Amino acid sequence: TVPMLIMAKRWRWFSLPQLLAQTSAYSGSKLRTSGSICPQYSLRNILSLINYLYTEKHYNKARNMVSLYFSLYIDGEPNLRNNFMKSLNEFLASLDTNNSRQLRAFLDEIDNIAKEQTLTTYHKILMNLVLQNNVKVLTNVVYDFKSILEEDIDKLGRYKGFKKYVALGKFKRLEQQVLFILMQCLLKSIEISHYSSVGFLVKYLITNFKAKEINEAFLLLKENPNIFTDEKDRVHSIGENDDEDSEKSLLL
Repeated sequence: TVPMLIMAKRWRWFSLPQLLAQTSAYSGSKLRTSGSICPQYSLRNILSLINYLYTEKHYNKARNMVSLYFSLYIDGEPNLRNNFMKSLNEFLASLDTNNSRQLRAFLDEIDNIAKEQTLTTYHKILMNLVLQNNVKVLTNVVYDFKSILEEDIDKLGRYKGFKKYVALGKFKRLEQQVLFILMQCLLKSIEISHYSSVGFLVKYLITNFKAKEINEAFLLLKENPNIFTDEKDRVHSIGENDDEDSEKSLLL
């Protein structure tokens, strides 16, 4: 057993077996809260339970708990949002990106958080896959990442006049951020000589983006190479003497 108790409504405590019984009562990708389960769980306790379920290979129950975890994201309260994002970093650290079921459960829920946090989260996952040189999973996640843009393209058709102009501006900024992150991953893969990742990313970029867009993103990358980037994932500034080879490779 896991030495963990989770507090629910009216100060009632659930042991792990009781909570597993509760999760078994739900089906589908979304776990709804009921009178007996309160959305005030400790995020850390939920993560502990998710990790335990994955260890025991209870993937369906773990998927339900991942849905519950993301349902606790509240964008309107800065403190709650910041606490959630700190917890999400812990989640990412424990996530086995080589396990397709774990990764799919995570990615299917990521649209529950704000776009800015979604970009940062995808960046961390993609950079981790580049470091692992896991091209198969990298390919799948990159196409998932591009779906962010497809969702916004669908929304553009609903607007007219000035609203459409504003929405188009937001879309262009989002598109640039997606491209920027992908080029960061490309530069990182060049730096660490993971050429299978380099080949995929180059082919993807030239297939899905215009040359002008890529050139503009490249100039921005030279000015600020580490946006979205944690210390451990930092890339060298393009143009530094010790990074000339990477710059030349990226230009090619």
